[in-house]
Amino acid sequence: MTRIVDVHLNADGTIKRGDDLFDGPPDTALRQILAEAAQQAAESGEDAIVRAHRLDGQVSVINALRDGALRRPSVDPAAAARRVPVASRVSWWKRRSRVKLIGATTVGIVAVGTVAVFVQGGSTSPAADSVAAPASLSRIAPDGWTTQVAWDVSPVGEFAPVPVPDQDRILFVTPEGTVRSVNANTGATLWESQPLDAPSAPPVAGGSADEAFVAVKTRSSVSVLALASSGTHVAPTKLPVSATATLISNGEGVLVADQGRPASILTPAGELLPLAVPAGHAVYEVLEDDTAVAAPAEGPWSILSPADGQAGVVAPAAPADAVGPAHAVSSVRGVVVAWWNTADPQSRIVAFHDARTGAILSSASVPATATDDGLPTVVSEDRTLLSAGPVLANTDTGESTYTEGWKPSNATSGHIFGSLGGLRAGWAAQGAPTPLADGAAVPWLISDTGAAVVLDQLGTTTRIAALRTDPSL
Repeated sequence: MTRIVDVHLNADGTIKRGDDLFDGPPDTALRQILAEAAQQAAESGEDAIVRAHRLDGQVSVINALRDGALRRPSVDPAAAARRVPVASRVSWWKRRSRVKLIGATTVGIVAVGTVAVFVQGGSTSPAADSVAAPASLSRIAPDGWTTQVAWDVSPVGEFAPVPVPDQDRILFVTPEGTVRSVNANTGATLWESQPLDAPSAPPVAGGSADEAFVAVKTRSSVSVLALASSGTHVAPTKLPVSATATLISNGEGVLVADQGRPASILTPAGELLPLAVPAGHAVYEVLEDDTAVAAPAEGPWSILSPADGQAGVVAPAAPADAVGPAHAVSSVRGVVVAWWNTADPQSRIVAFHDARTGAILSSASVPATATDDGLPTVVSEDRTLLSAGPVLANTDTGESTYTEGWKPSNATSGHIFGSLGGLRAGWAAQGAPTPLADGAAVPWLISDTGAAVVLDQLGTTTRIAALRTDPSL
């Protein structure tokens, strides 16, 4: 039996679905309703029909299919030819917590993830039933995925979106200066903040479980929002900071750094906890328990606690054939990367250590010159896949390899992407990194449904697009 979902677009800008009244940006509400319909259809195995009732009495129909897709019904060509297209001019007035149409003849396009619904007020002209599936990827798809877009979200502001894979979220700053959180599996909007005062950097995420949070640097403050927020006008907690302060997150906590000022830990409650950093140490990462990893140029590193000002020294285990002290260079997701000398001056060892215990997770021998340019580090969310400069490691298999010319850029579930000899490449947890097709999109998150989330450009609009997997593989 096909389920019918009736949605009514009201004159005051609200949207009603049954007994539910959505009081916020219409595009946000419609995205959520359509995404929920598609998800319910997929879970129940039964198709659904969403009917959007416009102010002029016309109805836009969208099919939510059991495969999780949203589709426009097939249209009789003769009937389509008789339709009069509606102008696509957008005219919105934002006031308080509402979005209202100005005037009786205003026409607006509400972009709805995988469809676009025309909202028209008071016009006597026939309205076009313009529901369309999302455009295919405008670039080459990465290996393992197609150019078919499962869902998309647009427009995205000037800063790159930030994935939070362990929470199935994607965060981004909109062109209007709000922060939006969307579901990584459906593209549905989970919440949106109030407009912030000139965001100056992408959002960062920290904490875990119920205490996970989002922080955004603005002109002279930090705005903090709970990752589990809900609503369309979420108010942040604001902390004054220097205009030159920066937020750093390597997967667990959030560090506030500013040249000439003590480094601080940003807490989920929106507090700054100053750190007493030992002389000669650099702070690399804040861990999820609100402690920080700090290390000198050589020797043991420390776990700093702002609560009591104490520093717990971690003496890392030395890998086989290592000579002398460790030289820590980074810490990501609780994994410290350090290089060690050997008896051969032409050879060194790069090791991955547990930040809290110093235990070795994996190590590999490399030419001494491989560490001279630094060791850019990425770690997958479950700490299974690791890469530091030219070293790749799989902690599930215990294997680690040195690949000359390899530099990592980001990790997803089951993949690490980067460059090989200056060309974009990917590594799928086994074998060697392989070059990507020239111009192919690079996934920066893989959802629980297996979709590759990428950035795409449609004309002047930047969007987030989720690509379906290649069924032939």
